[in-house]
Amino acid sequence: KVDAALNVFLAGDNTGTAIADVLFGVVNPSAKSPVTFPQHASDMTQPCPGLQCDYTEGLAVGWHGMEGKSVTFPFGHGLSYTSFDYSLLGVAATPSLAADATQDFPDECFEALLCARARVANA
Repeated sequence: KVDAALNVFLAGDNTGTAIADVLFGVVNPSAKSPVTFPQHASDMTQPCPGLQCDYTEGLAVGWHGMEGKSVTFPFGHGLSYTSFDYSLLGVAATPSLAADATQDFPDECFEALLCARARVANA
């Protein structure tokens, strides 16, 4: 089960700062999808299996090709969350701190040089 997913499109020079601002609640993590997510892969234009390819769909590609079909998320779909609650904040700078039972870090932290944890919830 995945509690949350962050999908970044068209990343640029300030991507790290922008993602940090979203994760720490400095900005509202709202966006509009630049692509359409189909319900089935067969709904999309299929790749050419050979060297000679005759694509006859014209402009009916991308979201244009999805018109009239049910999709998972349409072009331009977006959500907005405006406030967060933070809990279980912690940082372990050494494996020995991560191993401390009072810190309650995941097993992956035992081999890390630095491990951070936080529970973030929409308020």
